[in-house]
Amino acid sequence: MHISEMQQHTRHSRERLRQRGISPLLLEWLLMFGERKLTNHAEVVYFTKASRGRLRKYIGARSMSKFESELDLYAVIIDGQIVTAGHRTKRLRNP
Repeated sequence: MHISEMQQHTRHSRERLRQRGISPLLLEWLLMFGERKLTNHAEVVYFTKASRGRLRKYIGARSMSKFESELDLYAVIIDGQIVTAGHRTKRLRNP
């Protein structure tokens, strides 16, 4: 399943992904395995310890060690469209 099959992108999100150096593969894994939190009118997707464990089972421990440092990501989805994505620098607060 590819991102284009899962979610639509806004022009803003495509630009942010490019600017922030987030690969389509990492975004695809985030959307497949990440935890989802509803906040106001948006859905935020991010990796937790449990979701990283699911990804590790999917790609294997050796591959996981290559990507571990790049998994502090988030994506914001509104009405089925990815509106932005970036690198997490802080914990997400509970609403």
